[in-house]
Amino acid sequence: MTGATGFLGSQLARRLVAAGCGVVVLKRSFSDTRRIADLLASGTVAHDIDVRPLATPFLEHPIDCVLHCATDYGRRESTSAAIIEANLLLPLQLLELAVEHRVPCFINTDTKLDKRINAYSLSKRQFREWLATFADATTAVNVPLEHFYGPGDDRTKFVSSMIGRMLSPDRSIALTGGDQLRDFIHVDDVVEAFVRIVERCVLEARPPAPPTAVAAWRGAHPPSSNRRVRQGCTVPLTTLGRSPCSRRRRSARRRRRTAHRPSALRCRCTPGHLHSGLHSRLLRSLHRIPAHPI
Repeated sequence: MTGATGFLGSQLARRLVAAGCGVVVLKRSFSDTRRIADLLASGTVAHDIDVRPLATPFLEHPIDCVLHCATDYGRRESTSAAIIEANLLLPLQLLELAVEHRVPCFINTDTKLDKRINAYSLSKRQFREWLATFADATTAVNVPLEHFYGPGDDRTKFVSSMIGRMLSPDRSIALTGGDQLRDFIHVDDVVEAFVRIVERCVLEARPPAPPTAVAAWRGAHPPSSNRRVRQGCTVPLTTLGRSPCSRRRRSARRRRRTAHRPSALRCRCTPGHLHSGLHSRLLRSLHRIPAHPI
């Protein structure tokens, strides 16, 4: 995991450790580790990537997932070269190492900002395009965020900065016309979303279940506990979706229902019924579109 010393990464690392995951922190020797001092004191492994080769964690630890949260926003007079190093070159090297060492999943923290806004958004967009080229070699997950906020955030971030300026004795705050559309989300919700993504990726990337578990899963009825058996673990069906058999049965029933149904455009019906029929068929067609690999 990169970016564990930052605002989002520190809270995500703490949440993963609490859930029983082993987190390997990739940082620099001069990184400010105050946010994760308790994790490092309790035994969380950290590697200084400016001292040791970047491939060392892949050689010393069994890695199930690479989680890239490090970023350079371009603040504090950061140069374009530094922004590219953090947002493009570092994750690209990690992605190549992940493919080389057969890591089943790579999760990237992205931005929803347009690439033309600044060097930060441009570098993020460039890595997103690189990530798409590796989608056939590993499970590549891209998580675009915009403004996340919460306790402990950097004072230079928008929400923290605005709160600080409102509490200051300044009589006015110079702002733009307010025509922008921005999305704000609390950091706790972002962390929970990342945990769900990690759980899903790691579970689905595991090897196939033993023959006994497969036989139980392919039986006439699912297990009585309504949970799927996979590699000695049980996970709720709601986590991984319905079974393949259930999806095939639903598809077959849908085809039988619609096999002899006249087209909504040719039948005599009111405008409301016409709109309803077209809407339902559009929804069915959208569900059949395969998902993009990232």
